[in-house]
Amino acid sequence: MKSSKSIFEQEENKGLFKGLVRKFMAALMDPEEECYRLRKPRSENRQKDVPMQHWFNAEHELLEAILGGIVLGMGIPARAFQIKGFCYASFSTAERMCNMFICKHNVVIGFPKSKHYSRMIQEALWALPPGLSQTLLLYFSVIRPVSIQLMKEVVLQKPHSWSASYVFAPSHSPVWSLEKIIAAIKSQTHFGLQIKLSIREIRQLNTAIFRKHLPSLIEPTDLTRTSTANKQADHTGGYMMGVDIPDTEVNSFLNVSHAWQALLGIRSSGQSIQALLHKLPGKELQDGNQRITMDQVRILLVDRGEMGAETAVQTPASPWAHCALQTKHNSKDARACK
Repeated sequence: MKSSKSIFEQEENKGLFKGLVRKFMAALMDPEEECYRLRKPRSENRQKDVPMQHWFNAEHELLEAILGGIVLGMGIPARAFQIKGFCYASFSTAERMCNMFICKHNVVIGFPKSKHYSRMIQEALWALPPGLSQTLLLYFSVIRPVSIQLMKEVVLQKPHSWSASYVFAPSHSPVWSLEKIIAAIKSQTHFGLQIKLSIREIRQLNTAIFRKHLPSLIEPTDLTRTSTANKQADHTGGYMMGVDIPDTEVNSFLNVSHAWQALLGIRSSGQSIQALLHKLPGKELQDGNQRITMDQVRILLVDRGEMGAETAVQTPASPWAHCALQTKHNSKDARACK
């Protein structure tokens, strides 16, 4: 995390990633390749842009699933405008720093722009679920570079410069707008939960769940300090210019995300996290309807986001989906979930 270069720009990784990109391109451009048919004769493809549109549509769907996995799996998520600005590599012309790191064997996203729209950044880190982390590494190390190369060699167009740095900027389109980010999240939640939730509603719901069921992670033990979960939620004045934070605070950020993911059953939990989860009123939450709803959450996070189902563990049923349904049907105020 202390390197000035992104994961994908570091010398020890570049050789491996370039080799994978070459192999992927060779397989994709093979005349016998049947999925995208990029090298088929025009008489078979009829319209030259159809195979490429097929590829770009598939990439778009994958990126929407990645967005859903990030927002639902990180804990109390960042705001929509912050997510829009996430970069997987530095972008010098826009003075944008990288937001994606490897930290203590976790893929983490952190240090978004602050809510005050200044040049300062928010002091926060989120650990991503293991399965999603693997998908992200594959996407940005291989699939995104392949898309950029296809734009040059097949479409014969110069790819957008921001596709080499912004997370939500595929090579064939501009950086996703706020409206696009919000619409994609509503689509993802509707797919798994049959209700449409905005990022704001998810932030409110998750904050309420932390306060009710994981209070030790969001309520400060020292009244002079802000809790780590509140720092993730940006309910604090903790803004900074650099990215150098104490190791103990890094651990605290990781623990908050790990607890949330263990609650959803998408991460194996350590002893300290298990102790937190066992304090939940499991018997009151494990009725049939809530089990069904929890399965829908997992469908969205595991199946749609391709997160490793093998990481799922037996934990008390999560109140997340029940809270979401209750809030949508009964009140616009997420505090009704308390």
